[in-house]
Amino acid sequence: MWIERSVRLIILLALLVVLAGLLILALPDTRAGPELLQLDTALDLRLADFIGAGMVTTGIILIWGTMLAWQRKRIHKVADE
Repeated sequence: MWIERSVRLIILLALLVVLAGLLILALPDTRAGPELLQLDTALDLRLADFIGAGMVTTGIILIWGTMLAWQRKRIHKVADE
């Protein structure tokens, strides 16, 4: 395969983190934990919202960083040939 096994495993792990974060963000208010921030009468942020957003952000950064490192390694490998 044209992408190394370690890169594929890291990206798969990161995708699972993103999906788990999205599932956490989709939790109803009754399961989302305590209210941490009241923005107005109709909108509040709960603990699960912060955890889910953090997981999605972490997964995206991990995917982006892994692919950037893989691309740099690939460019240097082609330049050396």
